Amino acid sequence: MLSSTYARWSIAVLAALSLLAAACGDDDGGASDVAATPATMAASDADEEPTAGADEEPATPSEEPAAPADEEPATPADDSGDAPAGAEETVELDWWMIADEPITPVWEALVVSFEEAHPNIDVELTLFPNEDYKTAIEVALGSDDPPDVFFNWPGDDTARYIRDGLVADLSDYADQHGWNDELSQGIVAAYRFDGGLYGLPWTLNAKFWFYNAEVFDELGLSVPETFDDLLALCGSLNEAGLTPMSWGNSERWQGVHYLSTFNQKSVPGDVLQADYTLAASDANLFTHPGYADALQLVVDLVEADCYHPGINSTDPGTAWASFSAGEVAMTYAGTWALGIFNDAGFEGRYKMFPMPATSGPGDQSVLLMGPDGVEMSAHSSNPDEAALLLDHIVSRSSQQLMTDTTGQLFVRSDVRPAETTPEREFILEQVDEATGAAVWLDVALEARIAEAYLNGIQEVVSGAKPPIEVVADIREAALDAKADLAG
Repeated sequence: MLSSTYARWSIAVLAALSLLAAACGDDDGGASDVAATPATMAASDADEEPTAGADEEPATPSEEPAAPADEEPATPADDSGDAPAGAEETVELDWWMIADEPITPVWEALVVSFEEAHPNIDVELTLFPNEDYKTAIEVALGSDDPPDVFFNWPGDDTARYIRDGLVADLSDYADQHGWNDELSQGIVAAYRFDGGLYGLPWTLNAKFWFYNAEVFDELGLSVPETFDDLLALCGSLNEAGLTPMSWGNSERWQGVHYLSTFNQKSVPGDVLQADYTLAASDANLFTHPGYADALQLVVDLVEADCYHPGINSTDPGTAWASFSAGEVAMTYAGTWALGIFNDAGFEGRYKMFPMPATSGPGDQSVLLMGPDGVEMSAHSSNPDEAALLLDHIVSRSSQQLMTDTTGQLFVRSDVRPAETTPEREFILEQVDEATGAAVWLDVALEARIAEAYLNGIQEVVSGAKPPIEVVADIREAALDAKADLAG
């Protein structure tokens, strides 16, 4: 099932990016030569197996268990490409990533193994909090001293740096290092724009409701099938004297994940595609009533007393900790949280379900999911060595270490987890059953539109603005972005 799941996911991403590539290549008045990732990644019924590396057999599960949470992960052997011919002088590379406790030791281990394999290259790893990263990388890439290799999302977060000439096209390196053969190409497609390759995915993430299975069993509660059922759960949990849900929206990307899903369920796919890529006419851009309906779903959750006080002042880490401590019954989190909850001693005590169906006209079976990746500065002083580091990050040994240590999903068809768990099996089943993928709004949309959403969700949560006013702000930002990009 693992291989067919990744085949479907790859095909889903590839199908959607094909639509975008066609739009980007249009010279007849499109908003931009490089646009944002589309809203929906339509799934295919194809069932082909992904192709492993040309000369490699698929990996078999390791007989050794994953490193315990309180131990450093083992340093992987380097199986990336050879060093540039004749390289003798010491080369320094700057590598920027987002700090994430479950995976940070993996990045540190990769630096060690890479430097052991390439003694003439020194890597300086710099880690940033999620909320601070976008500003930091924007400033750095526009400076005289950008990082050589850096974390980035697909969508407009990559497209705008391509427009500004700040991120390198990796197409030649893909041929040199075999990335076109070794990585799942449907997932790699998220980083292809206008015929070029501008990043490599290193993991996949999906978003689910995590719930305390012991609490649900004790109270006789069922997994909700509809959004109304979800609201009713809040009532039942409140009656039992429990806080239903946690949400840490001091980092605004948390709120945008709700809207990424709610928009997909509330607005028809063709309308989302036109609005997200700024292809809709000025008269129609972000005017569908489903956008306000999607924001109203957030209001409904808040007014049903589903959350603790202070959503906008609570950070994500605190929200996740309150769930793993048993203080709340549910939290909406990504698959990266598996390691967080397991390290907190909550493994085996939680289960998951996807965001339930709403009454909206959108696709009710899409799943919020997408890749994270690494890119190279177009102004790196050492691009060949930077490509070696990229190759090491997505190498088979590094991907194996990442998934075995953290439980996160991988991007190579020749990697298999050392052991499976019910949670991992559930995730793969959900990916397989999804009709498509909703992508993170704050990376899919042009930066001004994303900012309007980030601010607007906080305003809706606090009651400072009603949904209809927030949509007006979003539409204004979209019209400004479209006009600038067209000019």
